[in-house]
Amino acid sequence: MITSRSRRAFVRRFRLVIALLVGFFARVLQIPRWALMPGVAVLSVTAVHALNQSIFDVFLMVGFGFVGLVFRKAAIPLPPAILGFVLGPLMEKNLRRSLALSGGDWDVLFSSWIATAFWILAVLFLVVPSLSSGALRKWAFHWFGGSTPNSS
Repeated sequence: MITSRSRRAFVRRFRLVIALLVGFFARVLQIPRWALMPGVAVLSVTAVHALNQSIFDVFLMVGFGFVGLVFRKAAIPLPPAILGFVLGPLMEKNLRRSLALSGGDWDVLFSSWIATAFWILAVLFLVVPSLSSGALRKWAFHWFGGSTPNSS
């Protein structure tokens, strides 16, 4: 049974450990990046190899590192790419399941009003950001009234 005194002692020890770790990581952040990155790379390669003792995993890590570098140089945002990579197989599996249940009929994807609403939202989320801010402003003024965007 956990008493309140033992709980307080645990919380005190936990806070001490956190305080020590915060101090340690604050010092690590003072190390210049050029000196820190080789150590991070060595630890990463060692950890990936130690997980399965497979050199393929190390090459896979290096390959994904290069993909990340290409994404950064091309100014491609990484979070949407990771979401697509993680959620893509799940979406594909559920699409196959729904098509199998409907006998291959694609109309099941548009059969209810809420499914149609989600399709419209998805198209809007794809189209609206690609519009220039000027075209979007003109459209908003046209549909929602007000003066023309060029008049002050």
